[in-house]
Amino acid sequence: MRDAGVEITTPLREEPWGERLFQITDPNGLIIQLVEWTTPADYV
Repeated sequence: MRDAGVEITTPLREEPWGERLFQITDPNGLIIQLVEWTTPADYV
């Protein structure tokens, strides 16, 4: 995506509650957040 000129406004990260996400901003200024729900590593 970076090679195509997309601005990544929040780099990929994993939250402890089981969320993997990153954000991009399109050329019009619209912020898009992509989220994947996962099972937290410490889930019992």
